[in-house]
Amino acid sequence: MGDIEKLENFYNMTIDRELRMKELKDEIERLKTELSGYKRVIPA
Repeated sequence: MGDIEKLENFYNMTIDRELRMKELKDEIERLKTELSGYKRVIPA
């Protein structure tokens, strides 16, 4: 594998990682919003 191919592979992996991180951040925000709809029950 040449240097160009290595750089392209690294670039693609990096972009894929960033896209996955964005998906996870969006999922966390969605779950936070969903959880905020529930009242917290404090045991007596």
